[in-house]
Amino acid sequence: MRLLFVTHLYPPDHTAGVEVFASTTARLLAEAGHEVSVFTTEKDIARADLSVHRRSHGGIEVVEVVNNLFARRFEETWRRPEVDTIFAALLDEVRPDVVHVHHLLYLSAGILDVCA
Repeated sequence: MRLLFVTHLYPPDHTAGVEVFASTTARLLAEAGHEVSVFTTEKDIARADLSVHRRSHGGIEVVEVVNNLFARRFEETWRRPEVDTIFAALLDEVRPDVVHVHHLLYLSAGILDVCA
């Protein structure tokens, strides 16, 4: 089964509760034979806002979109159509059987609409 996890932050730089839960669950599912990918975000002002970077963490593919928190309007703190577009392209690429949303902070509530 192909699984795509969505979470606001991800190890190794972030190790609080949601991050640890998501990464541990992803690792255990991968060890059980599932194909697991992660969509997450990172604040890094050295990289362009909304740029996409790929990396691996513990054998799990991590797709990371940079959100440098440059919101011009309050609504942009929870709804970013640009992030929705990036996520939609990843859905087309990965074609997951299941999307598990852990946390949408720094991402976009529109991800739920894209999944539907």
